[in-house]
This record gives sequence, C-alpha cells and structure tokens, in this order.
Amino acid sequence: MNNPRIFKEPFSYYLFGSLLIVVFSFIGGLLFMSLVTTMKLDFTSLHPEFGHNITFLTALVPFLFGLMGLIFAVRFIHKREFSTLISNRINKISPQNHFPLTDASTENTDDHVEVENNNTKRTSIDFSRIWFSFLLISFLSVSFYTLEIVLNPELYHWNFQFKPFLLLALISLLFIPIQAGLEELIFRGYLMQGFQKITRKRWIPIVLTSLIFASLHLLNPEIEKYGIDFAATFLFFGLTTGIIAYMDDGIELAIGTHIANNLFIVLMISTDWAVFQTDALYRTSYEPKLIEYYYSILIITTIYFFVFAKKYRWRNWKERLLGSH
Repeated sequence: MNNPRIFKEPFSYYLFGSLLIVVFSFIGGLLFMSLVTTMKLDFTSLHPEFGHNITFLTALVPFLFGLMGLIFAVRFIHKREFSTLISNRINKISPQNHFPLTDASTENTDDHVEVENNNTKRTSIDFSRIWFSFLLISFLSVSFYTLEIVLNPELYHWNFQFKPFLLLALISLLFIPIQAGLEELIFRGYLMQGFQKITRKRWIPIVLTSLIFASLHLLNPEIEKYGIDFAATFLFFGLTTGIIAYMDDGIELAIGTHIANNLFIVLMISTDWAVFQTDALYRTSYEPKLIEYYYSILIITTIYFFVFAKKYRWRNWKERLLGSH
C-alpha cells in the first residue's frame, strides 16, 4: 500500500514483529500437537470422519496463534490500530504524524468515506470488497473446473462422503479465513509496509514480499512433484495480490481472493500431490502439465484483474507501481 511514512517507526520494529509472529505460531502449533498426543486418541479408528481432517486441522491451528502474534506486535510494538494494516483509506491523513499520502491514493473513494475536519477518513474496513472478491474468485474457480470436469469426467472421481465433508467444511470455514487472511496481513500488509521504510521505489516491496512468500512454499509437495518451476505459481500469486494492494490502497480484495482460492482447493478437488490432503468433493490423480496449470491461473487472474480495475476505477498504473514514494 502507498503509505510508507505515515507511521514514525524503524524497520527493526518489523523484524522483531515478524520474529514474534513465528514464535507465536510455533508455540501454538506445539501446544496443539501436545494436546492431541496427551489425549492419546486414535481419531481415525474412533471417528473415521476425522481421517485427513485432524491432519488438516493440525496444519491450520498455528495460523490462529500467528494472528495473535501479529495483533500483539501491531498493538504493543508499533502502538497503532490493527486496521492500519488493512486499508489506507481508513485514514488517508494521519492526525498523529501528519504524513499525507500520495495524490494517487486519494482517487479511490466510495460510500464508506466521510470528510471530517479536513481529513478524509473511512469509517471502517470495507468488508464489501472482501465479499466481492471472494464471491468473484469462487465463481470463476468453480466455473472453470466444473467445465474441466464435464469435458474430462474420466479424470475426476466423485469423492463426497457426508460426515467427513461436513467436518472438513466446518474446519475450513473457521480456519481458512484465518490462514489466508493472516498471510495477506503479513505479506501484503505488515511486511510491505515494513519494506517501504527502506526504499522509495514502490515496486521493490511487492517483489521482496512475493519472493519471501514463494520461498516459504518451497517445502510444499507440489514443488517435490513438479520441481522448482512450480514455485513460479506462488511467486505469481504474491505479485498479483501485491499489485492489487497497491492499486486499491488496501488489502481487502487480496484477502477475499486468497480465502476463495484456498477454500476452493480444500473443498472442491483434492489431489495426491497437493499440500492439503482433504475429503473434498472430487479427487483426482491426474497430473496436469505445468503449462496447463499456468494457463488456468493466467486466465482466471486476467478476468478478475479486469473486473477489479473496472469496478474500482484503478488509474495511474505506472505511477502507482513503478513510481517513487
């Protein structure tokens, strides 16, 4: 987002805050694993519907604690409102530090904006943006892969089992918004603001956060299956959500996009080589060529970028992405 110097805080705060998030996540995950071990329950034999779900839940719980770590860092290290990670539009001129944003950042206005004491403020986080992007990406993903299933039915096996899927849906609806939302809050919110402290070039924070985001996914089984080239998909996702955050002066659209993407992955189609092994509606052992995977991502991304740009009247792309703060 285009707000590098609204808050008077050194880059070291962001380094310490990032470490705090990691510590909270690690301790939380360890505590949950210890709880499961202490209970000494064989979830699979006692309740077959747990199956993949207990493993899935174990992978998601650390994100809840990571979110606690991020909240703690923002509130007690940076001493500012948590909402400042999400949207520039909440406070376009900081009443405490008096650092106005660039002129470009004042272009995005909507019904949530009000003018008070000559400072343009948003009264709240724009949840309508989160919902719109979530519904749009969900519609595009479901439509695209439904067509794929219709055209190639032999590649996909109907995997629906009521109890396992119901439990999966419950876990997903509770924890995927936390998991995906936290990743956006960290990479497109927290770290992007941090890197803006050490560079005036707007594109550098986007690239740096995208590289970090992709590197943290290098241990995913998709990388083992397809090789390092698959990391380009994570890098591309980081770049696109970073661009969305800059163009929209907030990460609400990126949050909705990420949540929809991850919910689709865990609920719609499960594969033997994906990071999430779940009791999804469909299962497939089909291994698409990497170029096919790239094409599908590019088509969906192009559509939702076009829709976002039109709906929210994005302008001055070159200045916003390649200019200086």
